[in-house]
Amino acid sequence: MQITDIADAMIIKRILTLLLDLGVVVVTTSNRPPCGLYEGGINRAVFMPLVDVLRERLIVVEMGEKVDYRKEKGLMEEE
Repeated sequence: MQITDIADAMIIKRILTLLLDLGVVVVTTSNRPPCGLYEGGINRAVFMPLVDVLRERLIVVEMGEKVDYRKEKGLMEEE
């Protein structure tokens, strides 16, 4: 999950909360833990309610992988 706009965060929080209230299973990925999202962003305090929802209502699983395979040469190239 990458959010770079505070308005997006507010919309996603409302949608995510509604989906979870309806019992929808949500699976998402991120290169950062919830507390690291939008770090250093403008008006981050407005973003934090989304982080609270992520931490309180989702199971956060850290994969612990040290290699960023997106950066590995040849993975996305056609053979």
